[in-house]
Amino acid sequence: MENVFLKNITREIYNRRIGLDKTQKVFCRYERVDGGVFAEVWFMTRGCKHDRDGGCTMCNYGKGYQVSDDEILGLIESKLAEINMPLKQLVISPSGSMFDEEEVSHYLRREIFKLASKFECEKFITETRADTINFEKLTEMKQLIPHKNIAIELGLESANPWVLKYCVNKNLNLEDFESAVRLIKQAGLQVTANVSLGAPFMSEREQIEDAVDSVKWALEMEVDTVVVFPIHVKPGTLVSYLYESGGYNCVSLWSLVQVLKEVEEKFKYRVQISWYKNYYDNPKKILLSPNTCDDCKEEVIHILDDYKNSCNTEIIDKLHHYNCHCKGDWGEKLKDSNEKHGNLIMMGYQMLGETFGIDRDMVKQAYEEALTELIK
Repeated sequence: MENVFLKNITREIYNRRIGLDKTQKVFCRYERVDGGVFAEVWFMTRGCKHDRDGGCTMCNYGKGYQVSDDEILGLIESKLAEINMPLKQLVISPSGSMFDEEEVSHYLRREIFKLASKFECEKFITETRADTINFEKLTEMKQLIPHKNIAIELGLESANPWVLKYCVNKNLNLEDFESAVRLIKQAGLQVTANVSLGAPFMSEREQIEDAVDSVKWALEMEVDTVVVFPIHVKPGTLVSYLYESGGYNCVSLWSLVQVLKEVEEKFKYRVQISWYKNYYDNPKKILLSPNTCDDCKEEVIHILDDYKNSCNTEIIDKLHHYNCHCKGDWGEKLKDSNEKHGNLIMMGYQMLGETFGIDRDMVKQAYEEALTELIK
């Protein structure tokens, strides 16, 4: 699944990226999810191993630093002590993968799970790459947190191997994802698949279709829930270089509504959303976000907040029938779009080649390989 062309570029982008603020080693945010309060505690690590090696085209969860296990543990414990409200869901997660021992040591992971076990909440969630999962790690987690619902979030992004390789640079085999889901279910835990909406080198219509197909695939794989993430433009990512060169734009929030509208009725309450808005208080962390127009943005976000809190399909029906001129413009754009990801990947790869000074023959070889695989 490795894409050498994208990997070399994303590794170069990572090397250029500014590191995280060393003074903020733990961060907590809150929102309402599924009828209750959700808290996410993030903690500093070196960051995602895949990111360091040349990772996903849209990701920048931080170029972190090594911090001692005991210091991080003390900071997480202090942050949890500041939470003075009943929680429905608690997330504790690093910049990358909780089960990658190059990022989170076995000792630190065990101690974090012990803290989570003592904390009052209905559900505990953490995130990891599918290729870091094994049954021993999962059963240990279950033993350390015996009296809570536990969910593992896995980044799927797309169920299309071509999109994963040539648009996302995920370096993920779907067989590894399927194996991780089976192991998580076998251990008696829940599993959530994260699906992206807005991968580069695709038209918006194709981005919608890919997200719908990926949600369906994941649910048919019997994951418990799917979370759809519209992509933002974060600095220090391949997507940000495309955006600054005029080769990428965020999807409309109406595209998110369309994805939710197309989910089969039997699956509706198992499809959630996140990052449809910017949660950061630092404006430098996001260059561009999915949007509507100024006339309706505030109300659309408010309605999406309601959906996130309930997953009630009637809310999506309300948005589906919502009238605004920007929604009409979005619909016409989808109808008029003749762009195919074959053309877009050729133009996008050429743009990246010029930006990073890559030999034209190498660029041509990269997009011709992608086009050959697309035809297959």
